Amino acid sequence: MTDTHHENSLVGAFMAQRKNSLVILEQYNFGVYALYFEDSDDGIMTRDDLHDTIDDAKEFCREDYGMVEEDWERIPDHTPIMVTF
Repeated sequence: MTDTHHENSLVGAFMAQRKNSLVILEQYNFGVYALYFEDSDDGIMTRDDLHDTIDDAKEFCREDYGMVEEDWERIPDHTPIMVTF
């Protein structure tokens, strides 16, 4: 039997903010979710995309949202948003 909790465990998380928008990257062993919050004050996620690698996710965020490498901060002790099982 496969341990699905282990397969879906969060590996790391990063965040970047531009003006009032926020992107959180959740890195798992199967890929990286880019979670976009158009208005960081309301806490409503307006888009999510799954990418193969953290570099792919950051490149996507650079192209679509203007986030640059210097914008990213590691989130210690992040509670997963996308995979909670």
